[in-house]
Amino acid sequence: MVINDATFLLDESLAALKKIHDVELVMSNKEEWAALGREEQQQREGILEDAKRQRSYTPQMMNDVIRRLQSNNIVPISQIERFRALAEKVETLYNNKAAQEMELEDAPEEFKDPVMDTLMEDPVRLPSGHIMDRKHIMRHLLSSQTNPFNRAPLTEEELEPELMSLRHKNIGSYDYKLHKLDQGPSNTVTLSRDEALRFYRQMQLIRRMESAASNLYKEKKIGGFCHLYSGQEACAVGIKAAMTDGDAVITSYRCHGWTLLHGASVSEVLSELTGRMSGVVHGKGGSMHMFEKDFYGGNGIVGAQQALGTGIAFAMKYKGDYVPGLWVDGMDVLAVREAIRWAKEYCDAGKGPLVLELATYRYSGHSMSDPGTSYRTREEIQEVRKTRDPITGFKDRLITSGLAKEDDLKAIDKEVRKEVDDAVKVAVTAPLLPEDGIYADVYHNTPPMMASYFYVIIILFPRVIDL
Repeated sequence: MVINDATFLLDESLAALKKIHDVELVMSNKEEWAALGREEQQQREGILEDAKRQRSYTPQMMNDVIRRLQSNNIVPISQIERFRALAEKVETLYNNKAAQEMELEDAPEEFKDPVMDTLMEDPVRLPSGHIMDRKHIMRHLLSSQTNPFNRAPLTEEELEPELMSLRHKNIGSYDYKLHKLDQGPSNTVTLSRDEALRFYRQMQLIRRMESAASNLYKEKKIGGFCHLYSGQEACAVGIKAAMTDGDAVITSYRCHGWTLLHGASVSEVLSELTGRMSGVVHGKGGSMHMFEKDFYGGNGIVGAQQALGTGIAFAMKYKGDYVPGLWVDGMDVLAVREAIRWAKEYCDAGKGPLVLELATYRYSGHSMSDPGTSYRTREEIQEVRKTRDPITGFKDRLITSGLAKEDDLKAIDKEVRKEVDDAVKVAVTAPLLPEDGIYADVYHNTPPMMASYFYVIIILFPRVIDL
């Protein structure tokens, strides 16, 4: 009797597996799937949902079945081995799903279906204001045409797509290199459509702005040095995305993109490069000395920004070489954001400082006066642009994941192009800083004697270069 029952249950399980396989096969054929009625589609989707619940599965159960099959010679050895392979595959799927669920445990409650407590993939709003995942409410409507929250009549036509920031998708996995760390950031990332489009726009805006700066430099509209950030956009955008109010940043001289992300407009950055009054520091800083709120600027001397990090330096000297570190793909805006979020939590928890290496690639030379080809080939640069560019790579993933459509990104490209073009016009037509303006903003209240001294300098040493 026991053997017969085991055989019956095994046959039933295999039949259920075949049914799941058949459903997946139909769903993979778009034309065949579309030809089914909505009710038939929902019934097949329900079969897959039942399969995901794992109510009867344990790894031990599969091992027990194999052991009983072997001890009682119920089926040939070849079939037992096939079942063993199936059990291993099921266990792998089970473990992967468990790991995925563990990663989603920290998801905000508003991203979860209120009935099934799972992350929503296609949120819809009910007339009552409640938000549910479409697949769950549609399955409910198969058995009851009512709102599950107030029992009011409800039909599929009354469901409205919820387009706020609920639609988060897992669109990538990343590898980090750890130094003296047992654990690093999560290897998977979840992204909302709003975040995706914002990151894309920010990176595209920096890229376009730096291209405009390059052209202005070649036209001799920019004096002095000009250090571009093209190719490194993911670093600044990813770090800024993980920052919170009150966090501060200081960089070396490659600071155009950082200034933009901290609140300056494109025209303020470009006007600063061309020495105009409308520049972010009124034309006095140029390429290497721009500042914004919580951004303590670019610094023209290599390593000068380290002076403001003496607290970290003293801590390192006191404790010795204990500082752990993390290698991050600096060409991936999401990898950067996740790493900085994790690093911020690590440091805020009082675990000490971290050293993060963002592996990125600068397309331009050291400055506009450096062609950048004496220490690398043009072919190398083009290969990186083709295979690792932070913007095109991000764009491809957004489209593939369904977070954005090609038209969405083209609209952003057009908007960014116009914004930068308009800023270029301001940068070359805005008033230049007057001669006496060079001494403004030095003191809060300039002493009368000092003002007279400045005036004498202007008289004795008039401008000899007409910009």
